[in-house]
Order: sequence, then structure tokens, then C-alpha cells
Amino acid sequence: MLGGSEQDVTAGVGWYPDRNVRVLADYVHGWTDPPLSQSRLAARSRATLS
Repeated sequence: MLGGSEQDVTAGVGWYPDRNVRVLADYVHGWTDPPLSQSRLAARSRATLS
């Protein structure tokens, strides 16, 4: 296991068009020191009906 550090920036939004529906979206961007050969990005969205 290699040591190092990681930093992340996270942004998220939520929209509630009415009391029974919600739509959520998140985005995460991360970077490491020492740098990795791959970019660290994550995106997620979901809709919920109740």
C-alpha cells in the first residue's frame, strides 16, 4: 500500500417539484498526491417517487 493524500470537491443539487417527487444529483472530483494515472470523477443522480 502506498501512502499519500487525496482531496475531493463535491457539489450536489436537489429539486422537489412536489411533495411526492424528488430529483437529486451529485458530482465528485478528486485528486491525489502523488498523482495517479487515472482521473477520479464520480457522478450520481436519482429520482424518488413516494
